[in-house]
Amino acid sequence: MKVGPFSGFPTTEGSPVEDFFSHIPSPVILTGDGRVTKNAWMPASAARAPGVKPATYVDHGISGAWQFADGQEEYIHTNLMVPDDMDLSEDSAICIGWSSTTTSQDCDWEIAYLITAVDGDTSAAATATEQSYEESSSVAEGLIRSGFCVIAGGTIGATDVCLHVQIMRDGNDGSDDLGAAAEIHGIVLSYTANKIGT
Repeated sequence: MKVGPFSGFPTTEGSPVEDFFSHIPSPVILTGDGRVTKNAWMPASAARAPGVKPATYVDHGISGAWQFADGQEEYIHTNLMVPDDMDLSEDSAICIGWSSTTTSQDCDWEIAYLITAVDGDTSAAATATEQSYEESSSVAEGLIRSGFCVIAGGTIGATDVCLHVQIMRDGNDGSDDLGAAAEIHGIVLSYTANKIGT
């Protein structure tokens, strides 16, 4: 809500601003919605590699990245907090920021996630797994943001607090024609928040 400018307001007592606010009913009830897209970014360094089929953390440019070898099946995993301001009725997405030296070729990515509440079984099977062939940038080492892992609105419940995430590149897949390593620079949880309320 925008209030002002106050020039030209009639004044019966006090300043124009005081007079204006003295005539606003209490409480003020806002209607409608103020939905906005928000992105919670997690750097690559916050993820970890499992003991079996791990990706390799490497220096990359002025920072670092998780490197997934060609011709291999390799993994990383991490945990993401369910944001307090997430509109649970709207879709959200787990996205990855990645790059490769190879341009305009397909890389086979797979993201599995488990949603848990407090006291939920953290060792349970994945809630869902999404797989996609994502095309690398037309620029060598160009950053690509892939958001194919969509979580439908209503999937995350009001008591859920954590997304346990596993990311895999299947370089053995015949449709993965990247022919080179791929690097993940960060993980993003993209979601909708309602700035007015729920």
